Amino acid sequence: PSSQKDWAAVRAAREALAALHPYLFNLDRPAPLAVGIYDQLATAYPKMPIGLLKGLLGWLTCRRAYLKACTPGATRYGLNGPSGVVTVTEAKYAAALFCARDARARDKWADRMAA
Repeated sequence: PSSQKDWAAVRAAREALAALHPYLFNLDRPAPLAVGIYDQLATAYPKMPIGLLKGLLGWLTCRRAYLKACTPGATRYGLNGPSGVVTVTEAKYAAALFCARDARARDKWADRMAA
């Protein structure tokens, strides 16, 4: 999402989907999403714009809480409940993304403090 309007639409979509699928869209206790969740959601909610769905999933899966939830063996969830587990390779990738985001956050904070 590139504008405030886009972010508002993503938040509204998350809230609507969280009401229907609280185990999938809980911001406080995120669960790793099933591989193929995009297709499941696109099929179940065909009126949801593709860009909105991609923006929502991109935002959710890049959040620190989500990345921390992606540990080896953690259960993945789809619209119909449990759907596989997080592999070691996937967990390593999530950990690398988490560390990269954390480093960027520290760098931005340091830049603000130096100014």
